[in-house]
Parts: sequence; C-alpha cells; structure tokens
Amino acid sequence: MDSAVRRARLIRALDFQMLNVTENEERGVVIIGKHEVEGFIDERLCPTCQQPRIYYDVYDAYFCPQCNMWLESACSDPTCEYCRNRPEKPLP
Repeated sequence: MDSAVRRARLIRALDFQMLNVTENEERGVVIIGKHEVEGFIDERLCPTCQQPRIYYDVYDAYFCPQCNMWLESACSDPTCEYCRNRPEKPLP
C-alpha cells in the first residue's frame, strides 16, 4: 500500500474519531457524540465521505453520521413500520 493511500485512510479514521463514534456490541448500540442509536458500525463505507456507515435498527436502514444522511431511500409503503416515522435526517 502506498503512502498516499495510508494517509487517506488515516485521515478518514481521524475524522470518524472526531465525531466520537463508538460501538457497544454488548448493548447493541452505537454512540455518536451525545446520541445513541440501536445498531452497529458496518464495514462498508459511505460513498460520499468514505466513513464507515451505521446500521440504525429502529429504521432498518443505513446512514452516515459524518454526512448525517440516509444511505437508503425509504420505501413507498405508507404502513411500513420502519419508514413511516423515519426522520428526514438520522441525527438531530
């Protein structure tokens, strides 16, 4: 791996740490600053900022805490228990 790739990965990791994102696997939650969501940190990355994405169990969807945006569209079913109450942005 060349130094430019290593540097880019280090910068992404530092950006993620600056958000203060941690996972408590025992409790099944991800803590993002002062916010806590039921879910886990995924291995796949946000296509926009290249930070690890978060699975938000309550809404059955992935989001990026760095971009504060959903990475999946809500479904079109108005009775869907996951999508009907999903906020516009994952974090307040």
